[in-house]
Amino acid sequence: MSLTRYRNIVVLTGAGISQAAGLPTYRGAGGLWSDPAKIALADVEAMRTRRGDACAMLWELYSAARGVKPTAAHVALAEFEARLPASSDFLLITQNVDGLHQTAGSRRVCEFHGNLGRWLCDRCGAEVERPDALEVHCGQPMRPAVVLFGEDIPVDAERAAMTALRHVRHSGAGVELRPLGHVCRGAQRAPQPRDRRGHARLVRRVRRGHGRRARTALVHLITPSSSKSTSAEVARSQRRPARPKAASAEVAPEPAAIGS
Repeated sequence: MSLTRYRNIVVLTGAGISQAAGLPTYRGAGGLWSDPAKIALADVEAMRTRRGDACAMLWELYSAARGVKPTAAHVALAEFEARLPASSDFLLITQNVDGLHQTAGSRRVCEFHGNLGRWLCDRCGAEVERPDALEVHCGQPMRPAVVLFGEDIPVDAERAAMTALRHVRHSGAGVELRPLGHVCRGAQRAPQPRDRRGHARLVRRVRRGHGRRARTALVHLITPSSSKSTSAEVARSQRRPARPKAASAEVAPEPAAIGS
């Protein structure tokens, strides 16, 4: 199944792709949102009533992500984008807020839930990129440009994602994945690729792979067969004890960002 022959390509990523880099996921065992206190501080209401505590908690998340390097899957996606012909319409939509796709070299990225590396002042709109300390501006701590619980998805991000998925749907080059909920419903109705066997294998791996196998399947799909080193690196980075199969054939996607 070759993706490079398609004109309109959309890639969707979530917390699983960064888990191999050492960052925790948000839901599930050991996830950030398993702590009710963190959930409360990640709410837009806390930004109004407990801003100092909320910003301090978000700063901890930002500090943890600063020293993390992209995984082999991040690098493979960046290299895949770089190999596409100029006529291709490509967009990587990520729920993650860690900025690892850009660090790996991806250029056309839609950060659906924002970026922890960009901090702003609610009062005057001033922004700071990758600050070294939590700054105070206009008499209050700055906050990261991420979507909190209770906030809307940024208009530009939602428009970019919807437009890209609409193009995929109309072009007939869709894979049935649903990590962005209602945003991806249009992509589900996309005509299937001609290589139906390859498409079916990828969908099964993504649905049942519990992250590790799904990431490996993705990298093997987009990495040329001649690039054995990347495939081997992915296999090593994803090597973990196998998890039991889910009872259902479809696994609920892992929400991947602040406000999921």
